[in-house]
Amino acid sequence: MSKFYRKTYAKIYLHHILSNYNEIQKQVGTSKKIMPFVKADAYGHGAREVVAYLHQHGIDHYAVSLLEEALELRIEHKDIFLLCLGLVDEDGLLVASENKIAVTISNFNQISNVRKIEKPLTVHLKIDTGMHRLGFRSIEDIAHAFEELKQMKHVNLQGIYTHFATADEDWDYYQKQLTRFKEVLVKLDYPFEMVHISNSASQLEKEPDFSFTTHTRLGISLYGLTVSSKYDFLQNTFKLVTTVGQINILHP
Repeated sequence: MSKFYRKTYAKIYLHHILSNYNEIQKQVGTSKKIMPFVKADAYGHGAREVVAYLHQHGIDHYAVSLLEEALELRIEHKDIFLLCLGLVDEDGLLVASENKIAVTISNFNQISNVRKIEKPLTVHLKIDTGMHRLGFRSIEDIAHAFEELKQMKHVNLQGIYTHFATADEDWDYYQKQLTRFKEVLVKLDYPFEMVHISNSASQLEKEPDFSFTTHTRLGISLYGLTVSSKYDFLQNTFKLVTTVGQINILHP
């Protein structure tokens, strides 16, 4: 017996998600690895199902917002790379270590907590170049955080990244953020294994021009959405289906 009685459902086209990934990979170039962003249950598409399908086709790097999201995926996928972009507290850092989940470090309180756990931990340093949400802002704070993490023997300082605030509308501000991030890379002068800055809009417009990045984060455009009509190669991945329940004929 079915437990669903309302004839309304979302139809997900997993093969279109894979097609969007492959098309954007062509745009970006094969030298860079794309990390699908599967936060919020893969934007409502079903994170477990999306990751299972993409993983079958050789895609092994993923980004999420919450540690809980990463842990749910880790249960079924022991060998994929998972990066948590949101804040992770002291207890969460220990759990991330035990489950081999990379975490974002964006403030000094987190660094103090990293020092306490003394467990192997992979981290990515978040730089606030103008989004003003999470991350280290001043060059002094960035350098201090970098040195603190680099000196911890149990820490693998794997990556560094930022996030663009206006990549789909204000290119002047975008350029300021990009310049700021490049200045940080020059200042730190460190061989990060992973350097990623592009969201969907930046990825489609600018990523092929970047020689200093190694990865990109693919969010909303993985699911066929973009603010620009020129990316007509993206396919719709979601359809809402229902049935007519009643029709009323009314007099004028």
